[in-house]
Amino acid sequence: MISVVIPLYNKIDYVEECIKSVLSQEFLPVEILVVDDGSDDGSLQKVKSIHSDLIRIIPTDSPQSGPSIARNMGVQNANSDWIAFLDADDLWEKSYLKAIAQILTDNSDKISYIFSPWLLKSSNDIKKSFVVKDAGADPFFDFERFLQTWIDEKQCPMWTSATVVKKQDFINCGGFPVKYRRAEDKIAWLRIAKDGIGYYNPLPLAIYNIDVPGQLTKAASPVLHPVVSEISGIVGDNYPHQTQIRKLKNNEIMRSVKDLKMQHKCTYDMRSKFYIPYNPLSFIFMIFCTYCPTIVQQNIYNFANSGLRFIGRKA
Repeated sequence: MISVVIPLYNKIDYVEECIKSVLSQEFLPVEILVVDDGSDDGSLQKVKSIHSDLIRIIPTDSPQSGPSIARNMGVQNANSDWIAFLDADDLWEKSYLKAIAQILTDNSDKISYIFSPWLLKSSNDIKKSFVVKDAGADPFFDFERFLQTWIDEKQCPMWTSATVVKKQDFINCGGFPVKYRRAEDKIAWLRIAKDGIGYYNPLPLAIYNIDVPGQLTKAASPVLHPVVSEISGIVGDNYPHQTQIRKLKNNEIMRSVKDLKMQHKCTYDMRSKFYIPYNPLSFIFMIFCTYCPTIVQQNIYNFANSGLRFIGRKA
């Protein structure tokens, strides 16, 4: 019923625990596809030392092709109709796939993807992170509801290691975009959410390890966020809720500005895509981040960080 796709590049300290969290599932997958992207730290040898007939190792065509190519190769080579993604430094609780399988038993012909809340792991401490607060009794998500949840929660409601997709629907929407190595997952989720119906599993059974050095999700960049660049092309000019699109762009721009943490200046490209009427005070903050001395920027950032979160929630 379910194939697991794990992209691998130099995760020797994490990949064994990751795979064993899959092998210990109460509901086992059909297969575990480990797509090695040219690991040279012993990660691949670590995987080969795990004795299980479920594991299939697939090499990318060239080293460091990137997570999009690795995941797409896994999807293309999978033998199941449903794909569960898991990064090599993350984990699942033992009942994760069982919960997914129960959902698919009654809904596989109605939905294109399943997304779940997740837990954060830091220094062996695990705590609850993202949960959709207004899911209520209706677990089904159309595109409008998906976007509104993203806006309200101030972050994408889907995270790769807590997402399961219907293989053919995912392929039809283009899979992970290979042109990006940052936020490529968010682009993929936008595509599949636009064309299909999602199902929210309320059980937080996926664990995001935030202590891993060099994670791309932690890398700050002054380049315009891919979601801001791509979303208008994804939804098209005829999408009736353009206000949602503009607010989502504002959210992602402000997240990028905050992530810079004064290491880089806010660029004109960022500011020019910001819809000022929706968040005027946030725009003023960006201007300060562009033109004020670094020490002043830092003070403004420390003062405004929590306030901007409140402003965005009210917008």
